[in-house]
Amino acid sequence: MSSKLYVRGGVVLTAGAVASSACSFARNIVIARLLGVEDYGIAAIFVIAVSLIERLSYLGLDRFIVQNVAGGEERVQAVAQAFQLVRGVVGAALLFALAQPIATMFGVPEVAPAFRWFALYPLIRGMAHLDLARFQREMKFKVLVLTDLAPQAVTLAIAAPIALWLGDYRVMLFVFIVQAACYVATSHALAERPFRLAWDTTILGQMLVFGWPLLLNGLLMFGILQGDLVIVGTALTTLELGYFSAAFTLMMAPAVILTKVLQSYFLPLLASVQNDSATYAKRHIMTTQTCLLAGASFAAGAMICGDDLLVLMYGEKYAPAAAVVPWLAAMQGVRIFRISQSVAAIGKGQTTIPMYANVARSVAIVLAIASVLLGYGLVGVAASSLLGELFAMLWSQRLLRRRLGLTTASFGPALITVVLLLAALGACLAIFDRQRPLLVMDFALGIAASGCIAVGLLWASNELRQAARRHTSRGGDDPPRLDEHAVAATLENA
Repeated sequence: MSSKLYVRGGVVLTAGAVASSACSFARNIVIARLLGVEDYGIAAIFVIAVSLIERLSYLGLDRFIVQNVAGGEERVQAVAQAFQLVRGVVGAALLFALAQPIATMFGVPEVAPAFRWFALYPLIRGMAHLDLARFQREMKFKVLVLTDLAPQAVTLAIAAPIALWLGDYRVMLFVFIVQAACYVATSHALAERPFRLAWDTTILGQMLVFGWPLLLNGLLMFGILQGDLVIVGTALTTLELGYFSAAFTLMMAPAVILTKVLQSYFLPLLASVQNDSATYAKRHIMTTQTCLLAGASFAAGAMICGDDLLVLMYGEKYAPAAAVVPWLAAMQGVRIFRISQSVAAIGKGQTTIPMYANVARSVAIVLAIASVLLGYGLVGVAASSLLGELFAMLWSQRLLRRRLGLTTASFGPALITVVLLLAALGACLAIFDRQRPLLVMDFALGIAASGCIAVGLLWASNELRQAARRHTSRGGDDPPRLDEHAVAATLENA
């Protein structure tokens, strides 16, 4: 595969991921503005349920087709499609059976019938055509992007009319089912092969061996990404869940986009020199400095103007959620920085390092439960998430140093400085009254703070400047084929 084709494919995938995330984010804002906060909180429970069902049954069948030597064969694809259909049926049955317990756990037992209807979502998704994975194997990324983007665009278009028609949480149920149907229809419309099913225990065994680490890591990721929402929804009220969900989504959306862009660029850059320790270490420094710059700049700007952005985008009724925004902004900033640690480990095939970091991150769940029991509410949950990310960052760096010899000597002082500056900024925001006559001043301060940190880090990051000049002034070598578990783990650790 040529460098030009690889880069073009990466650009298409990244652009598609950004567009898809933007549509999803815009759709959620439309729904949030048209519903009451409590209804939006109930709608968030559907998101949690979808994530749980998908994580409980995710075995990376599409990744298996892409990476396995025989993945392009029709029989392998047919077996994967049969396995996927079984997964969908099991997920639907599980969601239908657990509808009443889930609704009761979140304090809304009257919503149980809607959860039973929601069982259609995994059932429909299980009928998708996996020719999409074969297209990706053959570097035909446009079809993959279109299949992901089209359902998001359709649901964005119908979100407002459906919300005005139904007027409550059921809009999210309707939107998710339509999204699943559009995804399946698009996958079949763009497929080249006929949709076939087959059963082969040998191939199924290979899929299970490939997928079980992804299943375990998926459960960890559910705890990390949805654990806070589960705690808020079960220990507090759906009203507070609505507040927290809005703030969490606002801070997560740009962080997810940054994460996808950084991973798409830096993983192949590191993997291409994985056998050259000296060059790998230099590129690791550049990767770390870039992710530190991105994470710190995002956190500084969002901590200052994120609360006003929340009210501007979601409406005045979500103003009570403003108190958690600085904590969530700082948490996402640390998470963006941790991308450098994840790709550094996976680039060397050390896929267990991100998994152990996620185990460390799950400590935040215990802290969040304790904070709620002690009466600290939403702020306590958000602060626990930040502490969890910091602990995961320290643990991951410890593993990188012990296993790969990658130290913080070249960027440690800058990292400590950034942490202290953001801590000071957070203290100032907590102590001083930030009422301002002009909204534009708040955004100006946020942009200025973000820019100052970015310029300062860029000035202090000599390796980043030099590496960027070298990389843009010459063409890269053909990227190597990555280990199948490494690629899959990267996608799962996004």
